[in-house]
Amino acid sequence: MKRRLALLLGVVLLFSGCGKSEPTFTVAAGKAEPIIKTVKLAMVGDIMVHDYQYNEAYDPATGTYDFMHNFQDVKKYFAGNDLVIGNLELTFGGPNRPYSSFPCFNTPDSFLDAVQDAVGADCTMVVLGFPANGRTTLHGVHYVRGVPLERTAFAADPVNPMHLSRLRDILAQQSKRPSAEFPYEWLELPLEKQQILLEELKARARYILFDVRDDNDLQLIARLIGGERSIAGASAIFGALPQVWGCAATPVPCPLHPSVPGTLIVSGSLTPQTRAQTAVLREHGIPCAILDPVLLLEENCDTLYDRLTEKLTAHLSAGQSVLLCADQDSCRVADAAARRGIDSRTMGRRITSALALLAGRACQAGGVRRVLVAGGETSDCVSAALGVRSMRIWEELEPGIPLMTGRTRDGGELLLVFKSGSFGSDGFLLEAMRRMNQA
Repeated sequence: MKRRLALLLGVVLLFSGCGKSEPTFTVAAGKAEPIIKTVKLAMVGDIMVHDYQYNEAYDPATGTYDFMHNFQDVKKYFAGNDLVIGNLELTFGGPNRPYSSFPCFNTPDSFLDAVQDAVGADCTMVVLGFPANGRTTLHGVHYVRGVPLERTAFAADPVNPMHLSRLRDILAQQSKRPSAEFPYEWLELPLEKQQILLEELKARARYILFDVRDDNDLQLIARLIGGERSIAGASAIFGALPQVWGCAATPVPCPLHPSVPGTLIVSGSLTPQTRAQTAVLREHGIPCAILDPVLLLEENCDTLYDRLTEKLTAHLSAGQSVLLCADQDSCRVADAAARRGIDSRTMGRRITSALALLAGRACQAGGVRRVLVAGGETSDCVSAALGVRSMRIWEELEPGIPLMTGRTRDGGELLLVFKSGSFGSDGFLLEAMRRMNQA
């Protein structure tokens, strides 16, 4: 069986793939015989860089970072597996802002190449399109719902603002290795011609970035690159690859049945998508507890926390779902913080931490076992506040957004949804809440 390895950048997963697909059954003399296939899997967990790592990797003589030795002791565990899965839990924000570790990672760009070398890849296929969530790539330019990336809300992200839309330009800031583009027009050619063009690109590039217009393009790309050793991109491409690899999903019944009704919904995202989703909740009469971030600038926030916890607990204890969110007037909050010498990034962390603290208090007081969170940073903080130690995907609610079961440090069980702020339809939070309440 040919062994492959793929790296998913963004939410990032690492794969070392299974062999080419085979028929599920052989037929001889009218009798169907199942084909048994064995695949060896390995999971390596989070791949991240803390401050002591990048400080150790720094060479003051050249002003560069060398991470090539970081994987020397673990590479042996990659060998012999058909599929290796990991999560690249960091971002490459560039040298124009300080390098940092938990909770807001900014890693030196050279780490990307070190990962590629660690898995023994000469060339990585990069597929960042996720059409179901409005992410497309056309002639190398990445779009979010038809708008170039640099003109979307991601340009104002307080942690990692995006000021470029062309993927090769973004990648060039993260790696000095050559890259190339595979335009969507080539996907309309016969497969044999596509393979020839791909081999020509692989001869001169270490990263190949694919255009994606729609889900059909993902299927065509999966057919073309399913046998490649290194595959990278958004999670959407890994929804198409199992069909090429001959794998199938099996429905799993929900293993949890929380006895306490009601869902705690926490929104820490300011994206237009989450604003629309919370507006739908309120239009349908879901009660809301609003955190005024300006009050977090006071020296003592105990009264604020007590008041909001009491309001949340009252609804949850009555079996009602309730929304916890921060005041959406970001300009007012930014101005108040600036007058106290606090930058937007620090203020954002303070708001996220407050929401997480309130979520933890409310769940404990109300005995809630259903938690739905909008916003990546908020999800991370709420997960920590709830003491979540493990999660298992149960079912997909919308593209890229799973409903999960979770287990806490004290052995408690939860139903969880953690979603990116920009993911989901306008009615997602409402429908996800209803689905969770039915479980």
